[in-house]
Amino acid sequence: MLVEYVRNKENRKVGVVVALDDHSIGWSKIRESNFYKGRYVNIDKFDKKRALEIAVGRAVMADTRPSKVVPPANVQVVIDKMKRRAAAYFKTQTMEMVL
Repeated sequence: MLVEYVRNKENRKVGVVVALDDHSIGWSKIRESNFYKGRYVNIDKFDKKRALEIAVGRAVMADTRPSKVVPPANVQVVIDKMKRRAAAYFKTQTMEMVL
């Protein structure tokens, strides 16, 4: 499983993207709310374990039924990066298994 964390402008973890194979990719992101006086207040606390559970759940379900939830733009950037990374990683892993 490949894991990549999504970070905000303050470099804090706010989400995660996982790849179980080159087609099963899932994501999770906390809710950042109440932008006030140039900073976020009342930010949900990032829980690594829970974020991974949600992302893996979405990745498992990706093959059977695509999610109707559209990822935020900053998560979509990481998803696109993960797709390229997963394609290269799992292609290499498959080639090693054949040899």
